[in-house]
Amino acid sequence: MINGDSFKSKLEEKIKLAKKLSAGAENEKEVFTAILTVELIKAQDSITPVSQKRFEKSLSIKEFLIQKKPKGDVERTAAFGYYLENFDAKEFFTSKDIISCFQKAKEPIPGNPYDKIQKCIAKGWIMESDKKKNGEKSYTMTGSGIEAVEKGFAAK
Repeated sequence: MINGDSFKSKLEEKIKLAKKLSAGAENEKEVFTAILTVELIKAQDSITPVSQKRFEKSLSIKEFLIQKKPKGDVERTAAFGYYLENFDAKEFFTSKDIISCFQKAKEPIPGNPYDKIQKCIAKGWIMESDKKKNGEKSYTMTGSGIEAVEKGFAAK
């Protein structure tokens, strides 16, 4: 991450290089543009402003809960399923994964997490997956479950 002066000098350096390499070319303007574009793409990580890099960090599970404002363990369970699929890139999840989410988010673990999953299934938010993980049932979000979480459970 670099400051504004360093960013400006990096940019000037890339412009000079592109001018030098494109000088005398038949389509000088197009060659210059292509070279500059490639050079800027290659240097992108080193010239990305600090403020932009801050937004590239991943969202914690607790931050996600705060944003979505689930009320009760059933909505939290659906939110955790969504989080696992969209932020942890899990194709499916188990009741153990849901329990782990409660722990990571520092939320009290419900007395019967399996019951909360079943209630999500009854609402149409989660469904059983064909896949198993270590012989355990697994689940995946449904379209209406994804919609419910994305809308912050507004339309119940």
